[in-house]
Amino acid sequence: MAYHSGMALPSMPFPLMASIDKASVHEEIDHLKTQFEQLIAEGNLSNKATMLFNNLLLIVDLILAIFLRNCSPGIGVSPASAI
Repeated sequence: MAYHSGMALPSMPFPLMASIDKASVHEEIDHLKTQFEQLIAEGNLSNKATMLFNNLLLIVDLILAIFLRNCSPGIGVSPASAI
């Protein structure tokens, strides 16, 4: 549902937060890395493509480290204050 200027905003900014299974996200990323390494071993990627995908995987790892880390309730640091 899109909001327009005549609509009232909800009282809570995020009333329904999505939850994800952190383990399955990590498993999927590990699976992608394995496939990527196999493509490199088979010689199916150029050096430029290999460099590009290595950097993209690094960015994905950083995002996972920031947003999917395990924090104890009440002790965690928000991503904005961790910078």
